[in-house]
Amino acid sequence: MAETLLVEFEESPFSPWGASLATERADGAATPEIFTTIGDLDTVASKLSRTGLQYRANEVLTTPDREEPLAMCEASSTGDNSARKEARIGNESTENARLVELAVFPGFNPDSHTPLPNGLDTLVVMRLVTSTQSRLSLQPSFRERWKKIFYSQPSQNVFLDTFWWFFLQKYQRNKPSQEQLFTRTADNYVRLLTSHQIGPNDRDAIFKLYPDCIAQSIYSAFIHAFPNSWNSFDDTFKTDLCSTVYLWQVGLKPLPNCWQKWNSEMLEPKGLQKLKMAAGKEQTTSSLSKKGFDFGAFLDRECKEE
Repeated sequence: MAETLLVEFEESPFSPWGASLATERADGAATPEIFTTIGDLDTVASKLSRTGLQYRANEVLTTPDREEPLAMCEASSTGDNSARKEARIGNESTENARLVELAVFPGFNPDSHTPLPNGLDTLVVMRLVTSTQSRLSLQPSFRERWKKIFYSQPSQNVFLDTFWWFFLQKYQRNKPSQEQLFTRTADNYVRLLTSHQIGPNDRDAIFKLYPDCIAQSIYSAFIHAFPNSWNSFDDTFKTDLCSTVYLWQVGLKPLPNCWQKWNSEMLEPKGLQKLKMAAGKEQTTSSLSKKGFDFGAFLDRECKEE
């Protein structure tokens, strides 16, 4: 008899699944369990099919008149090499606008997706992330196919709604909005999974890379939109972010500290590494903040000097 491979699945504290299940209990429908279990892969996959994105995905796929063609976004003529420069461009006219703690979610709109804060462009951030992937640079043909999927409209929507769900989870809890964002994320993720533009040979490769790139995009968006709060986006923030994205899209937690392989210097604003070193050598971040030190202005000066 073949040896059974055991895996552990653990409910994330940042997952909205529990809230979703509570709603189903009120409706009297069959209730999937929230669980921490060890079992073979088939058993775990069976349970996952009744929870999380896969559970929502089944609702989308079985709802009449919900099938829509995958709208591919036109690739810009701007190359990935210029993405980093463009990612710094945003509406960051005041110091308060650079603080994530003072940001406010504009509200869920069922007819459109909330853009990134402070004027950040969604595609610019996603191109920046693509430019940091060493694997893609070694496979030019696959890179082009990847860009068509990663830059597609459903993929941008997954990025935006996951960004705002995580923002609400961290800084402005709002259960109804988070439920709506999660459900719409599942809708768009299913459109990616069922897209005819993804060849069978590419599907596994693309969706092994996809959750990591979405997590990197969200991290990069946070730190570009709110540079004065850079010290809030620490190891714990990145670990929670990766756990959320992977549990939603894969159904399992990623390897511990998977974010350590990110090219942080490229994902973050220019000058941030120098700022971190200066803050560590001279004074603590809190003391700099109390003196009114504008981290965003520092980053802007560093970029102009270069």
